[in-house]
Amino acid sequence: MRHLSTILLIILFTSCSSNQKKEKTESYLQEESRSEINNKSLNNFDKPKPEIFLIKQSECVENCNKENLISKEYFGDTLLLKFISIQNCAGKFDIDYKIDNETLDIQIDIKKTIVKRKNGSSDTLITIAFCDCYYNFEIGLKHIDKKFTTILVNGEKLNKTLWPEEDE
Repeated sequence: MRHLSTILLIILFTSCSSNQKKEKTESYLQEESRSEINNKSLNNFDKPKPEIFLIKQSECVENCNKENLISKEYFGDTLLLKFISIQNCAGKFDIDYKIDNETLDIQIDIKKTIVKRKNGSSDTLITIAFCDCYYNFEIGLKHIDKKFTTILVNGEKLNKTLWPEEDE
C-alpha cells in the first residue's frame, strides 16, 4: 500500500508538470501568433500616408501660352512636381491631392477665410477676382509608394489656355 501511494504521487506530479509544459507551450504560441499579427498590421496599416511637404507658387504670370507640366521628378519615396496652371487672379490657394491608382490629382482651391462674429457665430469668406492668370507651382509629396502615369490639376489634364477657343 505504501508503494501504491508513492506511485500515485509520482503519477500526479508527472501529470501536473506535463500540463504546465502544455500550458506554457500554448501560451508561447498564442504570444507568437499575436506578435505576427502585430507585425503584419504594422506592415500593412502603419505605412505613412503621402503628404505635401512643399508648396511654392509664383505671382501671376502673364506671358504664358498654355498650362504645362514642367517636370516630374522622383527621389526615393518623394515626388517633386513643377507645373504652370491657370487659376483665379486672387492668388491665395489651398492645395491638396487625391490618388486613384496611378493618377495623382492636385486640388487647387481658393483659400477660405473664417471670420468670427461678436455673437460667436462664424462666416466663411471666399475672395475671388474676375480674372484668371498663369501661376508656376512647385509641389513636393513625400511617402509616395508608386510612380504616377497621369498628373491632373482639379480633375483635368494640364492643357488649357486663357482663351478657351484656342483649346479646340
